[in-house]
Amino acid sequence: GLAISLSLARAMHGDLTVASSPAKGSTFSLTLPLAACAAPLGAEEVEEGGLLVVAANPIMRAMLRSLLEPQAGRVLPAVDADEALAAMEAHAPAAVLIDDGVEGGLERVAAAAEARGLGVTLLRTPASTSALPSAAYRIVDKPVTKRALVEAVLATGGAADHRLVL
Repeated sequence: GLAISLSLARAMHGDLTVASSPAKGSTFSLTLPLAACAAPLGAEEVEEGGLLVVAANPIMRAMLRSLLEPQAGRVLPAVDADEALAAMEAHAPAAVLIDDGVEGGLERVAAAAEARGLGVTLLRTPASTSALPSAAYRIVDKPVTKRALVEAVLATGGAADHRLVL
């Protein structure tokens, strides 16, 4: 549990420390940077391009943003299908990454992205039954390395035969 907590803290540009005293116990401290909240979608004009990341879990969104932003540039987070569709309209991302933890609406997001000619990547657990109705997307099974995920999400060209099991 502590190793996972430390990894999550560092993925969010923070740290986890411990101070122990015999017979007194241990104190664990989580330090995270204070970040300003993003403006609501449509509140300001944002340049086109970047990556739309659709993930219901806030920790997953933060980790994906941390992993992908250096290579993909701007990362637009979305919690659900409605937020993702609004982000596509307002910001015109270049590609879409959908985590299979997003309930209901995977098909709507994928169809809207495909209609715009965007690359779509589905990140899923091997036991997941999540699937999209078209062959015009990539599937990346968890667990996945950072390098393999970046390569899959930023791959260009036709989507046929882009299934990756890592």
